[in-house]
Amino acid sequence: VSNDPVEITSHSSKEIRIEKVNWVNKLKNSEAKKLEARIRYRQKKFKVNLEENKVIFDEPQTAASGQSIVFYLPADSVEGGEDICLGGGIIV
Repeated sequence: VSNDPVEITSHSSKEIRIEKVNWVNKLKNSEAKKLEARIRYRQKKFKVNLEENKVIFDEPQTAASGQSIVFYLPADSVEGGEDICLGGGIIV
């Protein structure tokens, strides 16, 4: 535990940056434009585009630095019809 102050910013935006990305399933470059994501537990998934460490939302989202974001390949893009969790990262 640290007593050092931590700066947390929160805002509605169409774009965020992420770090410490961990992929549990491989992502093909062609799939990076078809992703969905979720920031909060049980939040409805929303469409995103992923470019390196930048996430671009179709609609503005509220996110705070330090929160996690999880990426999914939607069911309509997958044989078998179930969303696939691809991995996630930490919002900076």
